[in-house]
Amino acid sequence: MSQPLDALAVANEHKAKRRELLKQVKGREVRVPDVLTEHPVPKWLENLGVEKLLDTIPRLPKSTLHSMLYEVPILLTASVGDLTYRKRRVLADRVAEFEARREHRRPQGKRAVPRAYGSGKQRRIAGAA
Repeated sequence: MSQPLDALAVANEHKAKRRELLKQVKGREVRVPDVLTEHPVPKWLENLGVEKLLDTIPRLPKSTLHSMLYEVPILLTASVGDLTYRKRRVLADRVAEFEARREHRRPQGKRAVPRAYGSGKQRRIAGAA
């Protein structure tokens, strides 16, 4: 094969690995702190945006995500490969703290009790018809 086709094949392979990682993070199969503390950073992970990685964490509000990045400090446009090990470690700690608080609030699998709405005869449980 020619060099451009080889490079394209490698780029597609890296893109597929990043896509699979994001899917696993969203499905809670892989934890972001484990990904961030991997040393050295795998070649296929270097170009993944930090904001994109953190955005796949379930129930992480954008405001909290931006606060985490601001505290470390990390630019929104930074990729995982741009970060030093220290910054990745601090960010991983922040994400782990968030995940611990989230799990402490409501155990997985438990749903909130629906609120009642309306008044008097019209009072019904939300979701029930």
